[in-house]
Amino acid sequence: MRSSAGFIILMMLVSSVLLFQSCGESWNPNKEIYVVSAKSKKWLADTYLYEEFSLTDSFSFSEFYLFESEWSAFNSSKSTSGLLGLQDRVLRDYEVIHQTYKSQLNKRFAIEIEALDPPSTESLEVVLRRTYFRYDLTYKKLLSLSTKFGRRPDSEFVNDQWVDHPFLSHAIQHDTIVINDVVFYKAMEFVLGDFEDQWVDTTIVNIILAKEVGLLQYTLHNGQVFSRVQILLDEDL
Repeated sequence: MRSSAGFIILMMLVSSVLLFQSCGESWNPNKEIYVVSAKSKKWLADTYLYEEFSLTDSFSFSEFYLFESEWSAFNSSKSTSGLLGLQDRVLRDYEVIHQTYKSQLNKRFAIEIEALDPPSTESLEVVLRRTYFRYDLTYKKLLSLSTKFGRRPDSEFVNDQWVDHPFLSHAIQHDTIVINDVVFYKAMEFVLGDFEDQWVDTTIVNIILAKEVGLLQYTLHNGQVFSRVQILLDEDL
C-alpha cells in the first residue's frame, strides 16, 4: 500500500515538474541573438557596384555572372540545463546572410555568412558550381568541404567521441593579392587538396575572392584559369 502511495506521489511530482517546465519555457525563456558583424559583411559583394561581372580565360572564353538574390534570416536553436531543465532555458538566434550570382551557363557562385556561438564570431561559406567550403573567420580554419566527389567535415562523432579529420585543402586570407596586374585588398584563396585521386580536368582546384568585390578568379585542374575582367577601380568612383 505504501509503495502504491509512494508511486502516485512520485508521478504527481513528475507531472507537476513537467507542467511547470513547459509553462516556464513558453512564458519566460532567455533569448540570445547573434548577428553578423559589419566587418564580416564586407565579404559580400557590393551589388550596387558589381551587379554583374565576367570572367575570361586565356582563350578569351567568357562567363557572365548576374546578381540573382540576397536575403537574410535567423536560424534558431534551443537548449536547457539544470535539474529536469528547470534552471536554464536558452533560445538562440543566429543571423544568416546569403548572396547568389548566376552565369549565362547556369553556374552558381554564392556567399553565405552565419553568426556562430562565442568565442567564434562568424563562418564564411562559398559555393562555386559544385565546390563548397565553409571557413571559420575567427580561428581562420576550414570547417567543412563538399565537392562532387564527396563531403568532409573537420570532425565527426564516432564511438561516443569526436574524431578530427585534418583537411588536405586549405584557405588563406591575404592582405593584398594581384590578379591581372590589379591589386586587391583583403582577399581569400581556397586551394583544394582533398579527393585528388578523383580529380578530372574540369575540377576546380583554386578559388580567389575579395571583400566587397566577390569572385576574382578560379582555376581548373587542367590549368585553365578564369579571371575577373572589367573591375571597377577606386579612380573610377
